[in-house]
Amino acid sequence: MDEMIYYEFEKNKLDPQASIPDNYLNVLYFSTNAQQSHNGEKVGIFVNEYLNEITIMSTIAGVLPIFWAWHEKKLLVSDSVEYLRAKIYGRERASPEDIDKIALLESILFDGPLAKRTLFNNIQKLQIGQKINFFLDRGEQQCDWFWLPKIQTSAAANINDDDTIALIDELMSDVELSNKEVLLPLTGGLDSRLLAGLISKKSPSKVHSYTFQRGASYESYCAKKVARELSFNHSIFNLGADCYRNFSMSSSQVSGGMITGMHTHGIYCCERLLSPELSALDRVFGYFGDPLTGAMTESYAEADLSNSPEKIFDKYKKTIFSDLVDRYKDEIIADLKESYFAFLTTDSPKNTYHEFWKIHQRQNNLITHLFSYHRAQHSVKVHTPFVNRKFADYFLSLPYELRSNRCYFKKIALNIFPDLFYIPSIHFPKKSSMARVESTFKFAEDFFNKLNPRQEFFMSPFVYEHHEKNLVNYMQGSIMDGAFVFSEIFESNTASIEFPVWKKSTPKEYYRLSALGSVVKI
Repeated sequence: MDEMIYYEFEKNKLDPQASIPDNYLNVLYFSTNAQQSHNGEKVGIFVNEYLNEITIMSTIAGVLPIFWAWHEKKLLVSDSVEYLRAKIYGRERASPEDIDKIALLESILFDGPLAKRTLFNNIQKLQIGQKINFFLDRGEQQCDWFWLPKIQTSAAANINDDDTIALIDELMSDVELSNKEVLLPLTGGLDSRLLAGLISKKSPSKVHSYTFQRGASYESYCAKKVARELSFNHSIFNLGADCYRNFSMSSSQVSGGMITGMHTHGIYCCERLLSPELSALDRVFGYFGDPLTGAMTESYAEADLSNSPEKIFDKYKKTIFSDLVDRYKDEIIADLKESYFAFLTTDSPKNTYHEFWKIHQRQNNLITHLFSYHRAQHSVKVHTPFVNRKFADYFLSLPYELRSNRCYFKKIALNIFPDLFYIPSIHFPKKSSMARVESTFKFAEDFFNKLNPRQEFFMSPFVYEHHEKNLVNYMQGSIMDGAFVFSEIFESNTASIEFPVWKKSTPKEYYRLSALGSVVKI
């Protein structure tokens, strides 16, 4: 692992240890492998010629997290919130008083702190599509959006299939693959399948793909067929108890609570299951493809239920800490309003606010830090071709009828790679024969679960995530530890942890409590 990215900026001068090549400090992959753009987007830290103004910029999807804090008249900047926390508070592990209470409540509701918050007081995060200018001589900052999702702003008459195909063909133009073997996580979904086809066209070298699973998986079956069609060297890895019982705790601590066991399976697979030869290869991920092309587009009726900050709060407020959430409701809604005010500047239809919010806020918290983990902890180059402003703006702007159920993206993908997209996928039309098979397996698993909720003898191969079993079988102890830490932070009674989760809580809340127990030491 490379050394962490970290810089201190003092009034009117730079820390002597921070070298500024050509007045530009880029932190896309680490100083040993610096680049000045990501798919054409400049990212990182910029310093003016007088060394008294610092600018930090993210990409349109925040693939490089940047955190910052004013501390002892210095501006501290790092790609690691945990590194900043240790630098500021001087402790190996966080204490209850270090925790931002609003951010913690937002995490259990929305699976991550909203707006600029992190779990820690005084440490803030750069949001996707955001630029912040820091004026060192005044100790002030100014924030601007240089990119925001503009959803359903085009008419269908302006869409041309040939132009769309050309746009997709260009996705790999900034990915250097010549004479390099490459690694691709391959699922039964659309994004990795499309990337597999594009990589196969471009790469002259061997392509390695892999799938991970919890028990037998129909997704693995689909991925294997795609890999065979493209002559990829494909592997299937089984996730065991260690992924959730142990690794989820360590990844939560390293990420400062930004990652939980709900999302660690991919980084666990790369860190613990891949061979050394495969783990050293460049990695290509389909990150951001699904929300850009319509996976989060809701029907008009569904969208109207979440078209304001207050409605989103009501939609996500299920928690075992309802009294505390109600107490801090105004502060949480204030953070939701920050994204709402940004949304109002995009001229997107009002009923797309929930989709905008999920892309702009929730998606960033959920996914960004996972892909940064590969770069930061595994010291490999990470390619995310869908993080491309031209591609993003085009597909986001499509009208509802072309975004709904990703129908236009599916049509074009089938046009480009018919052999790949005729292979079965993990998504079935309602009332189809495969949908009936899926329902039969669900019925059977429900039957066995009634006999023994902890059983793993029979699990449906059509279920991608087995959250209930992960939580009850491997993470109960850490969840209870987190509930105790939570009570210390809020000086309240320790909440009762009950199963099944869905009766009073949500899986993300229990995963977040487990992460809290690893981040904070009592």
